[in-house]
This record gives sequence, structure tokens and C-alpha cells, in this order.
Amino acid sequence: MKLKNVIPVVAAMRQVRNTPCLEPGRIRRLQSERLMRLLEYACARSPFYQRKYWGLNPGTVPLAMLPITTKEEIRDHFDEVVTDPRIRWKDLETFTADDRNLGRWYLGEYAVSHSSGTQGRPLFIVHDRFALARIISLMTARSSRDGTPSTLQGIARLFRPQRITAISFRRGFYPSGMVLEYLPEMLAPFVRVTRLSSTDRDLCTRLIHSNPQVITGYAGVLEGLAIQNGPFEFPELQYITTSSEQLLPRARQRIEKAFGVPVFDHYGTGECLQLADGCRHCGGVHVNADWAILESVDENGQAVPFETVGNRILITNLANRVQPMIRYEVGDQVAIANHGCGPSNNLPLLTQIHGRTSDLLWIGAGEEKRFVSGIVFQSAMDSLPEIQDWRVEQRESNRLTVEIQLVPELKSTGMDVSGLIPRRLYERGLPSVVTVDVDIVSAVLPDPKTGKVRRVVP
Repeated sequence: MKLKNVIPVVAAMRQVRNTPCLEPGRIRRLQSERLMRLLEYACARSPFYQRKYWGLNPGTVPLAMLPITTKEEIRDHFDEVVTDPRIRWKDLETFTADDRNLGRWYLGEYAVSHSSGTQGRPLFIVHDRFALARIISLMTARSSRDGTPSTLQGIARLFRPQRITAISFRRGFYPSGMVLEYLPEMLAPFVRVTRLSSTDRDLCTRLIHSNPQVITGYAGVLEGLAIQNGPFEFPELQYITTSSEQLLPRARQRIEKAFGVPVFDHYGTGECLQLADGCRHCGGVHVNADWAILESVDENGQAVPFETVGNRILITNLANRVQPMIRYEVGDQVAIANHGCGPSNNLPLLTQIHGRTSDLLWIGAGEEKRFVSGIVFQSAMDSLPEIQDWRVEQRESNRLTVEIQLVPELKSTGMDVSGLIPRRLYERGLPSVVTVDVDIVSAVLPDPKTGKVRRVVP
């Protein structure tokens, strides 16, 4: 055990423990202080932000007056965005191309992941140990049944580590997978993590065998387990956390009924994993306003009224200084209240969350039905950089149509990726009985009612 890896996370847990109970004014002042430090650091060390804020004084200009930042900007100017000049896009491409680097620190200092391509081409995201400690501490302290462990509980876990079973897709450099790679190192010896794949045919058996105290996984996968295999009996299970997909009320009810414990929803993006966490007091989701700023805006980038669903969101990550994300645009749609749920949690409450829902597909496999989570398609499409946008529709029980839009520079080359898509899907767990038809389209059209593309249509 290396105490130098554990101490920062434990210290961060202590730091974030009481913030939700602070008066709203104190939370806003804490947020403002961290924002000022982030802006000063970015303007001093990032050539990109030096140019972007030229002629402005971020110390006096309100955040809402600063220009919006897009994924395309960060991606196209990546080497100038990062505040450590040793970090280079080309080097990250080489680093992430080798799966042996999973769980290793890039340059000995940085955890690397890449965002999904559901709203454009993927983007590399770099966290230092400070930022990763905040992500893990917030998830542990706030998206749990009992909050931050007491000193006695912490000592007890030295002798009996908490058993966490993480149902992810597979090992990879995607953001939630990145956290799982470093979690054992940064929380050892207090936890023991068992990792399962959502595509394992014996997933239910392996989950039962792990005898978990905490389960974390995709909402769609857990809902599928609840429908197909519930109810369960886990004698020591305390709670469940979900992430990476929208947790719909229907799914929450099914999961809680099947597993017999409360479900806490973690809401974040790859660029700001610590954005919001489920609340043990009200069951809702609160913005971690001490370490992130979430703005809900209209189509013109102007703030919408409280508790009104905006056109998109802007995120400012207050924990990540190595790759500053300031007013970073994401296509999700949310409604934010100007209050918490009571004196126990004064962090802003998210009253509505729209986006990133992954529907289950039920596939006929012999005499039984088998569910396939939307994360299977997400992973397959993210593995092909030639794809800019995509959509999957289930036309028959065992037949799918995949619409893909190629990145602009490949449209005129005649490159054919159609044959690669079924292969990648089968590799990631799609049953071989399913026929996959691929259509290359000029644009993947959004839902006319929501303006968002529904990726997986049962």
C-alpha cells in the first residue's frame, strides 16, 4: 500500500463532507474563489485561453460574459489548451492505442481518457491526481447511502474492505472506465473492487458470486438484470449507483424493487465527471457546485429561468487545471432549481435531466430473450474514428439498421467502413443471430420534438 496515493483522496473526502450543509451564500463564495483561481491559472499557462480572453479581465467580467467553449475548439487546439506543454495530442494517440497503458499514469502524472463521440468526434481528457481525487471523493461522499465514512468506519475498512462490484462495459479509456482503473490504487486498502462486463453471458451468476456491498453500473444494464433475473437476495448490499446513462423513473423503480436497496444517480460528462450526484435525503440529483458550475442556456447561449429546460448546458470544471474546461458546451438538456432539498443539502437541485438515455434491445437467442444495452453500440461506434454520428434502429427482433454519418474529410474518399461495424458490434457482445444492415447517410436526423438524436430505437 502506498499511503501517498490514499491520503489525498481521504483528505478530499473530509473537505467535501460538510459543504452541502453550508448556507447557499457560502457555497457560492467558495465556488467563486475556485473559479477565480482556475481563470488565473488558465490565462497564465494556456495559450488557447490567453487568446480567447484577450482584452477581457476574467477577474472582473461575470462568468456569463465569457465566450462559450466548444468541443471542436478544445480538440483542434488541444496542445495549446493544456497547461502542461509536455502533453501532446499525438503522444496521447500512441498512449491510448496500447491497452497495456490502462491504469498507468501518462508522464507519470496524468490519467487519460477520451469522451464519447455522440455529439461529435471524441476528445482526449487529461486529469492530474488532484482532479481525480476530487472525482472519487465526491462520488464516495455524496452518491452513497451513509455519506463520508467516519474515522471508526475508515479504520474498520482497513480490516474488512468495502466490496464494490462495478459493472462496466469492458476495460478501456472511456471516462467512467478510467476512474475504475485508478480506483483500487487511490482507495486501497479501504475497498476491494470486482469488475464485471455488461456483455458477459454469465453476468448474473458472477454478480451474485461477488456478494457486493455496493453495485455501480449502467442504468440500462441494471434494469435489464432486474427484468430478467430479479428479485435478488444480496445480504450485505447497501446501495446502487448508476452512471453514464440517464436513469429514468421506470428504471429506478425496477432496479430498487429487484435489488431491495436505494439507487443513487450520478450525472456527469467525460469532461466533468464530478458534475452532480444523487442525494440520500431526497433521492434527486444535486450539482456539486463547490467543484463545478452548470449553466442551462437557450439556443443563443443565454441563461434560462430556474427550473426551465434549456437548449443545452455549459460546464465549468473547477477541479481540472491541467485541461481547463470553462463554459464548455454539451448538448444535454437540464432544468436547475435555485435551491437544494433542505438544510441537509443546499447544493442546487436538478429537477429535470434529458439526454444520453440508452434503451434496451431485446434479442431472440434460441428459445429465450436476451437484452443488449445501448452501451454496446456506443462503444463500437466510438472505436471507429471515421464515424461522426450514428443511430441504431431495431426493425425486427433480430435485425438492426445502423445509420452512420462519416466525418467530412472521408466523404469524398470512398472509404467503406460498413463492413467494420457488424464486426465491432459482435466483438462487443451483440449476439451473432442478429443481422446488421448499415446505411451511410449525409446526416443523422434528430427527434423533431426534442432536437436530440435518439441513438438506440427499439
